[in-house]
Amino acid sequence: PPASFVDPGAGARSGGHGIQVLGVDDGVIQDNLIGFAGYNTIELEDNAQSWDILRNEIRSSGLSVGSGAERQGGIYIDGDSSGSVIQGNLIADAAADALENWEGPGGFTVAHNTIENTGQRGVENMAIRVFGTGTVIENNVFDGGSGPAIIVVGANSSAPWPAATGNRLSQNEFRNNAGNSIDLMAASTVVSEYDDGDGITVNDAASPGTSGNTGIDYPTITSALDGGASTTVAGTTCASCRVEIYEALAGVGDTLSGTDYGEGDRYLGFATANGSGNWSFVDATIGTGDVISTIVIDAANNTSEFSPNAMVAAAATVDFSGKVFEDIAGDVLNDGAINGANNPGVGNVTVRLYQDGGDGVPNGVDDGAPIATTTTDATPG
Repeated sequence: PPASFVDPGAGARSGGHGIQVLGVDDGVIQDNLIGFAGYNTIELEDNAQSWDILRNEIRSSGLSVGSGAERQGGIYIDGDSSGSVIQGNLIADAAADALENWEGPGGFTVAHNTIENTGQRGVENMAIRVFGTGTVIENNVFDGGSGPAIIVVGANSSAPWPAATGNRLSQNEFRNNAGNSIDLMAASTVVSEYDDGDGITVNDAASPGTSGNTGIDYPTITSALDGGASTTVAGTTCASCRVEIYEALAGVGDTLSGTDYGEGDRYLGFATANGSGNWSFVDATIGTGDVISTIVIDAANNTSEFSPNAMVAAAATVDFSGKVFEDIAGDVLNDGAINGANNPGVGNVTVRLYQDGGDGVPNGVDDGAPIATTTTDATPG
């Protein structure tokens, strides 16, 4: 392998694309150092389908002084192509975005990549711009971009193109980006808005088909309480949807009207909402003073923007006491007192305390994991 991978200077750079594929399907680009190109570092054109782009180091696109070089990215896939897998790559220092399929059908898998310092020439500032449907973007790290990390485009009637919907954005981590982590754009006729997104969109209880990922509302966090051994986070969202919980650190572009939304710096795990939309999540790695945020993914894979951040607070200390007994007759103590012959005390019983999940019924269906557990005395009563 080379001793270093650095810019060789203007005279030795590729004046065009680093690798360009024209109309060939089912190929592999793997384990390469590809960089310092005048235009796109990798370009799939003319309906090139189902390529695997794996474990490459991809650096510094758009270094040409020619027209349009400022819009050249790490991986560009033209609008006829779909089905490619982009996995395990380092994509850094792109003039524009790291990846896009301009006006394309979608259907890509983008996983386990590290994407750094996109938007170097200040025109197209997002890291990934999503068109079409069925793309999965998961387990990636987005760091240091000049704008939003992921834009899911809304409809544009003048271009035209439809809104991108049904795109799953899961378990990614975001830090130091100059825009919001996930930007679900509303419909627009201004093409330039698709370079920087339209920023944070607050919940509106609507699901417009013209917005990216239907503009699905982010979850609401109703409580985040540190119980000592673990922290319990609870909230509401769409029924039976997947809620992903993140430790958050807000940066530039993550604040609207004094409220922070993300960035989702560390993925903690997920919870599944019940049929009423209530959910809860328990984690032992966060505690009082830590900040969290959430996204939601519905059954169609539409994924939301990040919710308003919430700070974990110490749970109030409340003493509970009581007696465990067996009501032999099942008559609610109508045949005598506790510890009597008909209602004998029971010792060595495990008692679990739950925080109600929102339905007001202590049945454990929506109440999550116990927030405290104790064992009664060995002596009955």
